[in-house]
Amino acid sequence: KKLMVVVELENTLLQVVKSGSATKLFGSSSGVRNPDFSKEGYNVHYRRGREEFLDTLLNKHKDKAYVGVWTSLDRNVGLLAARAYFGPYFDKLFFLNTTQRTAVKGPSTETTGAFPIQKVEQDLQEPEIIFERFSDINEKSTIVVSPFKNQLKQFEPNDVPIGFWDVEKRPQTYNDDFYIPALNYYITGILQYAKTTKGAEFDVRAFSTRMSLDNMQKRLRDSSQFSTVA
Repeated sequence: KKLMVVVELENTLLQVVKSGSATKLFGSSSGVRNPDFSKEGYNVHYRRGREEFLDTLLNKHKDKAYVGVWTSLDRNVGLLAARAYFGPYFDKLFFLNTTQRTAVKGPSTETTGAFPIQKVEQDLQEPEIIFERFSDINEKSTIVVSPFKNQLKQFEPNDVPIGFWDVEKRPQTYNDDFYIPALNYYITGILQYAKTTKGAEFDVRAFSTRMSLDNMQKRLRDSSQFSTVA
């Protein structure tokens, strides 16, 4: 089975703020990074590590992993932010789940390319629903990357907790945030671990219970600070 990586969009990979508040907060006089993308009255700010994350998951390991995206944003803003963040890789997403209650069934007519996104949905908010919808995905092959615990206790072993990122409250932490680079190592480690099973059924939860994304990012941050001092 392929690894299923479900990742929260907002406060994990990026943050969306309305243009008015962003202008006040991210003006050139503030000394804070400007938005990475702006459209339709919204500014999108990417968390550090975007390019490496996209290359790791949707290029280097594209044959070994699916990527599904959850977002609390509504359909229009969620699509805007996801298209901006994933760029040419958007069509390789397995699904995008937004909060608006109208669903697009089957391959989305809004995407193009050789790897069309399978679902733009509004009801894939729990792992159990994903497993029911897609027969080649189950709890043994799925991780959920989010600042929030899964609401269903039975799926907590699938959680990969990541630090909550709020660029409005703590914009100064951008350069000291190594969660996404750590996630790249984490996912690569899972795929390497899968090779050691030697034909046995791989259970990603066995890896997740032993490894901490938080500890990984701390080690990366500390080693970066050491290199800078040296």
